[in-house]
Amino acid sequence: MRITAADLDELFWLHREMQLVPQDAQRAMVDNLGRLDTGVALLPQTPLPTREPNTPGVLITRTDLAATQTAFRRAALKTDFQRSSGNTSLGLIDDSWDYSRARDDAWHADALDSQRLRAAEARAFVERPGAGTTLTPCPPLGSITYPA
Repeated sequence: MRITAADLDELFWLHREMQLVPQDAQRAMVDNLGRLDTGVALLPQTPLPTREPNTPGVLITRTDLAATQTAFRRAALKTDFQRSSGNTSLGLIDDSWDYSRARDDAWHADALDSQRLRAAEARAFVERPGAGTTLTPCPPLGSITYPA
């Protein structure tokens, strides 16, 4: 099998993103524990590269990453809806809902959402200048180490 240096760089990035997506979702869900507001936020997704790849494996890996992002986004959204509806129910049942804390939680959540969005945008793939587009043999299986 043969691959270009530019595609190999993107594959490294795609695999790294697949490791970061579950971590981002977990962090967002933990941050939402105990929130009293009824707001719901989408889990930001890193934009997928739009460059034309030279090998089909990149397209398959992009599709895999998009599916992974969508699955985790749906799971985070579902738990956010459950938290929000639970808070609404508490307010309706016994009117013990703390409005000022809910407002503060909403502001804090908006700030965290903005941070997550900026972090996801900052991780967008940037093609390395001068990365080769000529096909070369793939490195042997097991010899690839991911950049830190």
